[in-house]
Amino acid sequence: MRFDYRLAEQDIVGSVAWSKALVTVGVLTADEQRQLEEALNVLLEEVRAN
Repeated sequence: MRFDYRLAEQDIVGSVAWSKALVTVGVLTADEQRQLEEALNVLLEEVRAN
């Protein structure tokens, strides 16, 4: 199970990076990206707590 949490952590970190890339190409606005990053960071905290 710990391995799954490590994968989840890396997946979330990668999703934050992709969201930033999507801003640079105009798919997301900066505000949309910020909202996504905040939500992903909440998930990351939950994963790290378990």
